[in-house]
Amino acid sequence: AECRRNGLYTDFHEGGAPRRSGVFVDGVEDGVWEQRWQNGKLEWQGQYAKGERTGTFKLYRWDGSPYRQGAFVNDLQE
Repeated sequence: AECRRNGLYTDFHEGGAPRRSGVFVDGVEDGVWEQRWQNGKLEWQGQYAKGERTGTFKLYRWDGSPYRQGAFVNDLQE
């Protein structure tokens, strides 16, 4: 039987700090996901719908300052 991940998900950097987090629905990313640098600052944040990037994705520098953002529709950058 195929195993599909559901629910909250977090993975961690080697030192134990949270790295990537979000929600899986039927084995794919859904809702807001984010990834953090090893220093705990946000690296990127964006929205997924049924495993595809959608809406605005925001990227951040190591110090947490905004770097850039881009819009996605059906997993393609506009």
